[in-house]
Amino acid sequence: MNVCAKRRKLIVELAMETLEPGQARELRAHIENCAGCREYLAEISRLNARLRVVETGTGIEATEAFHQRVMRAVREEQAQSWWGAMTSSLRTARLSWRIAVPGLGGVAVVIAALLLLAPRPSAPPPASVPSQARLSPRLEGELPPSVANYRIAANRSLDQLDELLTQQANRRESARPIYTASVLAMDAKLSD
Repeated sequence: MNVCAKRRKLIVELAMETLEPGQARELRAHIENCAGCREYLAEISRLNARLRVVETGTGIEATEAFHQRVMRAVREEQAQSWWGAMTSSLRTARLSWRIAVPGLGGVAVVIAALLLLAPRPSAPPPASVPSQARLSPRLEGELPPSVANYRIAANRSLDQLDELLTQQANRRESARPIYTASVLAMDAKLSD
């Protein structure tokens, strides 16, 4: 039987008597000339007639145990949280590597971004100055000129730094030469 493919659905609707009258007339005119469509209409009409004769049994009743199982399943599904639904669907789904690897990569990127953008803890407070490097409340006395002493004075106040620098500028030079690493290096070069 060679049925016209674009007319199959219309033939079924004609056999079930659900086709509009104008379309039904056009289709009947086609069926008179097409043997394949005529045979298909006859077959569908016989099948439709058989289906109308069959009575549906209304005497079917579910047992109490079946009803209880259905109700329990409905209650469990309603009570299941979003997270539970997600985990159960993931358990039943079979993830392939094509899905899992990009997913894990995305999670790694999010974690890395959070680590990079997270605020870092501030630097610990400065350690206490050892007792031998402490300055007196007033910078009285002779302090050797060093970066550490200048820093300590500047941390206390700029006035104390100014006072220390003034004291060191006004003191007399000692008769002894002061040797530093840079002076010793220059002496070594000159003597060579």
